[in-house]
Amino acid sequence: MHFKYKHLHIFRSVMIHGSATSAAVDVNMTQSAVSRTLKEFEAIVGFRLFDRERTGLRPTREAQQLFKDVKRAYAAFADVNQTAKSILNKEAGQLRIAALAVYVDGFVSRSLPRFMAKFPGINIQLIAAAKPEIEKLVAIEQVDLGITTLPATSALITVRSSIKRSAVCIFPKDHILRKKRKITLSDLLDHELIHQFKGAPLRTLIDTKFNEQELEPTIRVEIESQRAIVNIVCAGGGIGVVDPDIVSDQDRNQICCRPLTPSLEWSLALVSAKRVTPSQIAAAFLDWMYDLRPQNSSRFQ
Repeated sequence: MHFKYKHLHIFRSVMIHGSATSAAVDVNMTQSAVSRTLKEFEAIVGFRLFDRERTGLRPTREAQQLFKDVKRAYAAFADVNQTAKSILNKEAGQLRIAALAVYVDGFVSRSLPRFMAKFPGINIQLIAAAKPEIEKLVAIEQVDLGITTLPATSALITVRSSIKRSAVCIFPKDHILRKKRKITLSDLLDHELIHQFKGAPLRTLIDTKFNEQELEPTIRVEIESQRAIVNIVCAGGGIGVVDPDIVSDQDRNQICCRPLTPSLEWSLALVSAKRVTPSQIAAAFLDWMYDLRPQNSSRFQ
């Protein structure tokens, strides 16, 4: 049994209007074309749909039963049409982002309310994860976009845009380092350092620079997040080296931030799965990120 959309369309119109004449006007066809299509439909389904009377077409019980499903189908068509329009206009959909915790706590979450206001119908999932997990989630398409450091190690992901970041040294307002405009790694040796655990991207970069200069810092506390480092420094617990984005305006009332010399730089990237094109809303988020200017960085390129 194979019928076409036109059969349902004309059947529905006749059921609503009660005659082939009125239905012909509704579907912009001739009356004879409507009648011919109805006969085709009856031949396909294998039973009579209408009794022909002088006053018009009277639907059979079978037609009335079939019409219930046709109405549901048309409601579903309308829903699909509306959903398609909503997706096109970015009024509906889901955006899933996995990012390093420092950026979930920083510029990404601070910027999301403006993105949400521009696209009020979009559901957003923002996941904090380590770099290997971010690459895995992006590669297997569990998330639409990832925000992580370069280089990317997975061949299944592609870099959509990137920015340069530079670390800063943070310490309490009354710390002796406040007199310096820039901080060297040697300046850190006489002070207790609050550090991330080994394996964190920034920790790896800092350790590499210390090793290159054959320096051995005094690490007092090792902790998971950069946000926690800022909290400890704010409470007078030592000094730290962090991404400046994690330091809020309120934090700056209690601590000082100084650039490092030579600068400690890395690349931050927006990545997506290589084999798929970003969705409409993911593409809109990429465009949105182009306009973000996190502190101490160039814009996304």
